[in-house]
Amino acid sequence: MLTAASVLAGFYAGARVKLRCETLEQCTALTSFFASLISHSDESLPVIVHRACQSGNFNRLGFLESVDSADLSEGFARVWSGCVERYQPCLDLQSKNLLKSFGARLGKTDTKGQLELCEFCKSRFEYSEAQLKKKCSEQIRLCRVTGAAVGVLLFVLLSGG
Repeated sequence: MLTAASVLAGFYAGARVKLRCETLEQCTALTSFFASLISHSDESLPVIVHRACQSGNFNRLGFLESVDSADLSEGFARVWSGCVERYQPCLDLQSKNLLKSFGARLGKTDTKGQLELCEFCKSRFEYSEAQLKKKCSEQIRLCRVTGAAVGVLLFVLLSGG
């Protein structure tokens, strides 16, 4: 029973980590997408968000659709921040705050400043993703060793050893 519970907990934790990794990958891709459009077009932020939603490449970033369909009369940054808070539960606090800061600072500077912001956020998301993957591989190794040890212990106990 204990082994089954451990296995189920491991699968659940693994699925959450995988979801978080995929979300961080899409955050990285989103910053690149924004950088590309900011540097090659004069489109407004709502238009860029709409294009991101239409691309279909950011399905793990549910907040984008909410920003796209929101009334922006209270300001783009406030809507972006609220939507990130409500629709991105799988991100850790640091990544969520970075995503909020990204939206809050977009459109506040010249093109060069916005591109620098995109590059900064992209590198932070890539770093978070790399750290998460490293942590995940260490946890997988620990689970395998623990599972093998429990299996040997059960074998010894059941064989009457």
